[in-house]
Amino acid sequence: MKEFGLQLYSIRNEFVDIERTHEAFRKIGQFGYTQAQTAGTYDYIAPELFREFADEAGIQIVGTHFNWDRIAGDIEGTGK
Repeated sequence: MKEFGLQLYSIRNEFVDIERTHEAFRKIGQFGYTQAQTAGTYDYIAPELFREFADEAGIQIVGTHFNWDRIAGDIEGTGK
C-alpha cells in the first residue's frame, strides 16, 4: 500500500480553532492521506489533542520543519 503525506502548512488556514482543526484532519484522512509534516500545533490547541485528532483520522505525524538546534535544545517547545 502506498503512503501519501501532506505538509500541513499547505492547509494552515484550516488550523484556526479546535473545531476546524478536527475537521481538517478528518478531511485529509478521507482524501487518503496517511502521513503529515507539521511545525507545531498553532498555539491554541494542546499537542495531545492535536495528536488525538491525527490518530483518529489515521494520520501519522512523520516530520517537522523545525531545525535540529531547536529540536535538540527545546523539544517541548516544538510541540506548541
